[in-house]
Amino acid sequence: MGRTRALLQQKSLWCVLSVNLFEDLPPEDLEELSRHTKNYRYRRGETIYFPGDPASTVYFLKRGRVKLVYLDASGRKLTLTICGPGQPFGELDLEGRARHRLMAQALTDAELCLISKGALLEFASRRPHLSLRLTKWVDRQLREAQVRLEELLFKDVPTRLARVLLRLAEEHGVETPEGRLIDLPLTHLELAELIGATRETTSLALSRFAKAGWIRRRRRRYLLLQPEALRRRAGE
Repeated sequence: MGRTRALLQQKSLWCVLSVNLFEDLPPEDLEELSRHTKNYRYRRGETIYFPGDPASTVYFLKRGRVKLVYLDASGRKLTLTICGPGQPFGELDLEGRARHRLMAQALTDAELCLISKGALLEFASRRPHLSLRLTKWVDRQLREAQVRLEELLFKDVPTRLARVLLRLAEEHGVETPEGRLIDLPLTHLELAELIGATRETTSLALSRFAKAGWIRRRRRRYLLLQPEALRRRAGE
């Protein structure tokens, strides 16, 4: 398989390699799928799509990080999730939804692989195991959105902040001698948008966590010094 992957790389088929949904697909399937893909790069802060834009494309993140943001009628932002390499995003509810409900924005410089939703669904219809993976992905998106909504309704800001820090450390963290470092450049405002709070309230909670010795900020990144204390605060 290593030699096959090298040949695929030489054919510029890297766009469909290392995408979680496409694991274990044979080389001929990867080659067929690659004919429907396009590659784009975005700089940190660039918007990939807005709510209401046509939802005719599925996006696969190859490098960097992308955040998916809900915008309410007043313009307030709530970041529902941060996607990492290998993850798909975009509307794929299998109901033919024509418009995006969320905004997608590059949290870091990012490189994306784009596939037409119609082409992907047609490709998957001939491969039942891939159709099952797509269905599970949609179900997971719905469950994650429900969890976030429950947190907003029933948890206070410090609890939501502790949970987000732990989740980010698990999904985007790296081990250091001092503790687990969240390897994402996050401002106080971006963290506030992750927990549905104001920047001022979030900054106050962060300051209290730092004074307690639970976290430390390092060049716009957060180091978790006492994860067990954060888990207790998160109610886990």
